[in-house]
Amino acid sequence: MPRTPRSWSRCACRNSKRPERLYPDVTRAFRDVTPERYRLLEVLQRLGPVSIYALARELGRNYSNVHADISVLLELELELVARTPDGVYIPWEAVEWRLSTALPKAA
Repeated sequence: MPRTPRSWSRCACRNSKRPERLYPDVTRAFRDVTPERYRLLEVLQRLGPVSIYALARELGRNYSNVHADISVLLELELELVARTPDGVYIPWEAVEWRLSTALPKAA
């Protein structure tokens, strides 16, 4: 089932060109970026631009499952993964995750 950007809201970041996404709750964030997808991001960050086949081999996973995970990450429009004619890569120096127990401020 494709995920839509409605599961998060965009936040204007002061003094930064990095996009920031705010999920309404942690459960939705972990539904989009599962532990396997997070592991995929870690390996992709280490490898740099690489084909999905090479990424699947490095992860020890089935090509079609890695391809499906990359497709979901691209659909999320989180800009975690980018595509080139030769494969995929992470267009950032780092991807940071922050969890907070703070309640959202009332509008």
